[in-house]
Amino acid sequence: MSPSAVGMSTEVQIPGTVRHELLSRHTGRVYEISIGLPDGYGTAARYPVMYVLDGQWDFKLVMSVYGALCFDMFVPDAIVVGIAAGGDDPDHEALRIRDYTPTALDDFEGSGDAHGFLAFLSEELIPFVEQRYQADQHDRTLVGSSLGGLFALHALFTDPEQFGRFVVVSPALFWDERVVKAQEDRLAARVTDLPVRLFLAAGELEPSIAFLRPLDRLVDRIRERRYGALQLMHMVIAGERHAGVKAEAFNRGLRWVFTPPAFDLPPDALLDYVGEYEYDDLRRASAWWPGRCGRPRLRLLVNGDRLVVDAEPGIHDGDELVPVAEDRFTFKGSIPGEATFLRDSLGTVDRLSIRLPEQTLVMERTR
Repeated sequence: MSPSAVGMSTEVQIPGTVRHELLSRHTGRVYEISIGLPDGYGTAARYPVMYVLDGQWDFKLVMSVYGALCFDMFVPDAIVVGIAAGGDDPDHEALRIRDYTPTALDDFEGSGDAHGFLAFLSEELIPFVEQRYQADQHDRTLVGSSLGGLFALHALFTDPEQFGRFVVVSPALFWDERVVKAQEDRLAARVTDLPVRLFLAAGELEPSIAFLRPLDRLVDRIRERRYGALQLMHMVIAGERHAGVKAEAFNRGLRWVFTPPAFDLPPDALLDYVGEYEYDDLRRASAWWPGRCGRPRLRLLVNGDRLVVDAEPGIHDGDELVPVAEDRFTFKGSIPGEATFLRDSLGTVDRLSIRLPEQTLVMERTR
């Protein structure tokens, strides 16, 4: 017996998202812009913004991946912006070839308008988002795969100040590798400092001549430059091809570009503080930290050479602290703060005071 339908069918909407249509004066084309807002949007002053190319395919994927990473506190709350062709029944393949390619090829009509599309991003879309939403204008990420990855590199090499983080997957360098090389050459001739975090990845089973080898050559060239402040991660995802690689590469890439900086400490720097510290007023912590990613587990672990937070509200998993004075540490991760180890009358460390912008937590040493 077949089931009976109850009620009317409705179009499914992604919770927490809104959509806009923008007509660009630079390209003359209409774009559908999907805006994903984090849970508890409005509780923070400003949020990082991720701009996702090929939004017709990858906006939902990035929203899902980022939501899971946010729940696990690997990344901060952020606004996710998906960019896709708009209008009635758009030809996404044809339009992405037009928008994402830096040079025109005879076999692809209309190709080579990456400059116009970049102008749309920098002069129209980004101001639109930053005027209407609580966007941090100093924290932008660009996410792109395949031709979208090619465009992301075009943006990096021609206008590096627009974005501070790049997640670039399987960039289509085969399109015109010479022009990408020329763009990077021009960048190297005019800048020595490149303060961006750049994640580059491809699938192990992708065509080597089209994706893997050109990407290897690009990585070698960038590393030889020794750009000041540039942080680069290059990864080959085992067992994946061109489309399937995106889920894991976005996961790895977003985690990496938002990873707080690591610090080298002397091997015995924290020997006096080895132990586990806990804060037991969970109700107070939950009220203090509404709508944030993750759960207020409030646990902090110390071993012999590093101090690592385990889902402490206000600090992300893996954030480390750096000693600046005896028994005192400053946060260098997601939120500025200070931690002070407190000693009892015998001089033994028995408590940890964590001072954040809005509250001070005192954690008892449990073991």
